[in-house]
Amino acid sequence: MLRDGEVALRRLLTGSVVVGELPLGCDLCQRGLKLVLFITGLCPSRCFYCPLSRDRRYVDVMFANEARISSVSEALEEARLMDAQGTGVTGGDPLVVLERTLEAIRALKREFGSDHHVHLYTTGLAATPAALRRLREAGLDEVRFHVFRPTPALEEARRLGFTVGVEIPMLPDRVEETVKLLGELDRAGVDFVNINELEFTETNALSLLERGYELREDSPVAAKGSREAAMAVLEWAESNTNLNVHFCPASVKDAFQTKLRLYRRAVNIAEPYELVTDDGTLLRIEVEFSDAGTLRRALARVGTLACAVEGAKLVLGVDAAEVAVKLAESLGGTAYLREYLPTPSHTLVRSERLAR
Repeated sequence: MLRDGEVALRRLLTGSVVVGELPLGCDLCQRGLKLVLFITGLCPSRCFYCPLSRDRRYVDVMFANEARISSVSEALEEARLMDAQGTGVTGGDPLVVLERTLEAIRALKREFGSDHHVHLYTTGLAATPAALRRLREAGLDEVRFHVFRPTPALEEARRLGFTVGVEIPMLPDRVEETVKLLGELDRAGVDFVNINELEFTETNALSLLERGYELREDSPVAAKGSREAAMAVLEWAESNTNLNVHFCPASVKDAFQTKLRLYRRAVNIAEPYELVTDDGTLLRIEVEFSDAGTLRRALARVGTLACAVEGAKLVLGVDAAEVAVKLAESLGGTAYLREYLPTPSHTLVRSERLAR
């Protein structure tokens, strides 16, 4: 609750709105400093609003950021490539594969030290006292429960010394129920509540539409009324609780979390001939030739310029665009300016022909 003269509700540059303090895990995430470790898609709940894609939802797969992985060691490598200062362990429900989750937490703490902040998302359905104790012993710092009422697991997590939060989507027609929940969580001593803007995805769209929810006109994913409902809840919490409450808009993920994480990875993996853009993508020149002999002649003409050969194409830096165009015109090749994501899939996001 507010003291005299205190202002608790703040709008961050990212678009988030906060009552009190932003949770440490969220702060690191919004600055692109957290590895997202998707430990499994298996989950004991069947939430109608679950946004997971078809290749993850209820499937026992692992991802480190955007990369499909098969081992914890691969997750550590991805964390190194982005200079991660923390990790969010998510799913599904990580407690469904408790041994794997414990292995990951121990490895992260062993590799990056005790200051590497690790938080975990769970439905709480498998959060037994024994499981929570083992998670604490492994080094887990914070637990985020997806619940709609206080549970014994929350109390046990607090007793064990975790930072304890609750994270839920903001259903536009559930303001009254959410206000009641926050009051109960405040009395239970929870450290924070994260309220996410409800999002439409290919897997939950039909379920949301069937329940009367609609897309917001100015967003391809955000649900109409979710933001306004969240603001009503935050304004109530500001005056009636001691909770730290964070509203995270759908736009934050793409505009800040993902972009900044990609930028950090791009800086670490960029070749000498690749330019890292402000969006965290990799820009370069590619000259394609029809045969290996022509490619060899082109390579002989570039002199000391930073370059590489990939299949039947010569790759150069954007500062060598003029050279690339001359090579294409004189040797019968085609020059392109191309932009890629700095992910293992190296997805092409833009291609512009420069010559031929």
